[in-house]
Amino acid sequence: MKNKILILSILFFILLNFYSCKDTNGNKKVSVVSTIYPVKAFLESILDTSIQNSSVLDKNIDPHIAEITPSSFKKISQSKIFISLGSGIEFEEKNKNQFLIEAKNSIKIDLAKTLEEIEDPHIWISLKNLKIFSKILYDTLSNYNILDKTTLDQRIDILNRKINALEDSIKRMIKEKGIRKIFTDHNAFFYFGKEFNLELRTISDNEDEVSVKDLKNVQDEISKEMVKIFFYTNPSSENYAKNFESEIKVKSLYINPLEDPVKNFEKILTFFKNL
Repeated sequence: MKNKILILSILFFILLNFYSCKDTNGNKKVSVVSTIYPVKAFLESILDTSIQNSSVLDKNIDPHIAEITPSSFKKISQSKIFISLGSGIEFEEKNKNQFLIEAKNSIKIDLAKTLEEIEDPHIWISLKNLKIFSKILYDTLSNYNILDKTTLDQRIDILNRKINALEDSIKRMIKEKGIRKIFTDHNAFFYFGKEFNLELRTISDNEDEVSVKDLKNVQDEISKEMVKIFFYTNPSSENYAKNFESEIKVKSLYINPLEDPVKNFEKILTFFKNL
């Protein structure tokens, strides 16, 4: 009888230990950490819920002026994959050395290294670049078996089809509508303009101090355009947009560069269609 009780007790503890280990391992997800939210949002089209996908900067935190927190360094140090832009944006430049220290055991991806040339820090506001990022992310996730290959292949295929369709549709709309120039409040659209052969013009060289003269000069310039378009990236610029709309019949669109880049291009396409 005592032997039976002993055997049952041993079995109980073995099973208890087995299920405890299973729960612990099962809840421990592979962590992918990006420096800014738009990259995290882009990854959501590729990764599934088995991966912990996060960013150092939360949504709508401006990487030009952001400061890092100690908890963010811990997040980076625990990452399996750490993704940075590498395009010279202020947040990354200020913390570059610390990032390398914290991510010493992580697989590191520098998105800018996959590009032929860097002409502006906002490399994610580009359909051409998004296709390149899709490829490097696919190669890394595949090589290190981060995600089931069938799932990964399907998700990448859907994403690439969507990007190609957006590229073709935007190009067609630009031609049909006769769009040749876009006015903005922030110089975040360099790659977008280059890819679609559009001339871009910001309100002022100094975006923090827009004068009445700046606004008057831009208004005069916009009024000469057949298709009058103004993209604004800061809610405070809505006043300019409303003024342009009432005075010279401008069509304006609010685009937040710190949102999901694919959704932003979908938003631009819808805007062009409705011109």
